[in-house]
Amino acid sequence: MSQSIASLPTSEADLDAMTIRDITDVEPRALELLAPFGIDLCCGGGHPLGEALDLHGIDRKLVMPQLIALAVDAKR
Repeated sequence: MSQSIASLPTSEADLDAMTIRDITDVEPRALELLAPFGIDLCCGGGHPLGEALDLHGIDRKLVMPQLIALAVDAKR
């Protein structure tokens, strides 16, 4: 992992800057959430989430609330 974090952040800005690899390393369930949008670990998952969302033309409002819900659930 390029960042040293133990759990997903609950901030959209922080999630936006994390790489897909870092997100899925911290919370493997995120891959199941992202895959239907065409976001996976191709290219080693090295792209930041925000960049991947932009490249795929995906509205953050569709993804971020779900990732934040995973983050909150994982902290319980």
